[in-house]
Amino acid sequence: MTAVTASLGTESHSLALLNQHLSFCQRHQLPLSLLAIHFRNLASLAEEIGIERIRQLKTTLSQHLSRIKRLEDSQITWHRGYLILSLPGTDARGAHTLATRINQSVNQLELDINEYQVCLQTNIALHCHLPGNNDSARELVTNTLCLLASKQEPAPLILSERARQNHQDTPNSEQRQQGLSRELCKLVRLGDAGALLSTLSPAIQQLDEARRLQLVDMLLEASLNQPAAASRLAGQ
Repeated sequence: MTAVTASLGTESHSLALLNQHLSFCQRHQLPLSLLAIHFRNLASLAEEIGIERIRQLKTTLSQHLSRIKRLEDSQITWHRGYLILSLPGTDARGAHTLATRINQSVNQLELDINEYQVCLQTNIALHCHLPGNNDSARELVTNTLCLLASKQEPAPLILSERARQNHQDTPNSEQRQQGLSRELCKLVRLGDAGALLSTLSPAIQQLDEARRLQLVDMLLEASLNQPAAASRLAGQ
């Protein structure tokens, strides 16, 4: 891993995009996650099928991953058998979901590269920058890659201590929904109509016309039959 990290240090141009992501996330107090994807058998494949076919394989893999990741997620660099992905605005829980999806997808691939049938196995390391952390782009990449070197036995997904803690502390979508519901019900009980409307207005403004009309119907029904409206809301 010393050779890997030393080489990365001489390729600072490859960190330019990560520096942009990091600057944006620091300015807006957003998390940023980094995935280092290790294709275990890439080095041995190079000896078998040649460097030119390996270049084609890397291009095919990049295209495949572009269909899995979000538009704003970016490939930072290929280095030997490692592909680095930057996920701006993504906490450890979201990055964990993407990493799991990548592992499952790539491990099921069978690629034809100039008459060679290629199957790959992956390990993924996950590290994250959180608001308040004082990380440089190079430190993030180096610390992410070092996670792969720290495991004697290959593991499908390896989290840094920071990422593991953030994953545990971040509520999932169901927990967030329940928390929002409790907060709205609290505002209703307090009779704070202004705060309730202020909370709901941004979401209502983003609804399309069909959903707004559906919401109007539900509000009208609620004025006549509150239990029935509550039942319909639960089913949405």
